[in-house]
Amino acid sequence: MMRTVRFVIVVQPSKAIKNEALKTANLYTRKCYGKISKHIRYTSNGEIMFAPPHVTVRGGSNVKAKAVQEFVGKVKKIARKYKKFRLTFNGTRSFSKNKRPFVYYWRVKPNKTLNSLEKSLYSELKNWSSYRFPSYTPHLTIVYDDRSRNPLLSHAPGFLPKRQCIISALTILKKNAWRSRIKYYKEYLRIPLG
Repeated sequence: MMRTVRFVIVVQPSKAIKNEALKTANLYTRKCYGKISKHIRYTSNGEIMFAPPHVTVRGGSNVKAKAVQEFVGKVKKIARKYKKFRLTFNGTRSFSKNKRPFVYYWRVKPNKTLNSLEKSLYSELKNWSSYRFPSYTPHLTIVYDDRSRNPLLSHAPGFLPKRQCIISALTILKKNAWRSRIKYYKEYLRIPLG
């Protein structure tokens, strides 16, 4: 049986924005689960996943172990075509107010470079994932929870003052399993832009 590795390609905001995102997420996590985390918690179909604060550029790609270097090479090739760019977070939103899963996030101001990057990665990496976001909505997830229709949002701020940072790299996150129902996305490789 050929081993498969699951990767997600993201951009990571500045350390200050990451810390602010975790602080906001932990207001919810502490109230619902009684503890805080160093990562954003995703609860879905009985599985718990943890990931550092990020903006997904290319969703899950399943790569056979023998093709990892080819996959990484394609991501590096794309990263070289892009220069550093400014990312602006302005406001909070929810994908699903009265449905499951509940997703509460920080909105990313429309950005041509980020959208172009997503399209390039989709085109180049189709062999590993045919799924494409129906409509790419760049965001930084704060809460992803399928347990509740009405999460305790009163514990999270209702708005986010404008925040900006410079994005200088793509990051490949790799999915690791701790136990059968607990997964963790860990930084696998950081690839500078340009």
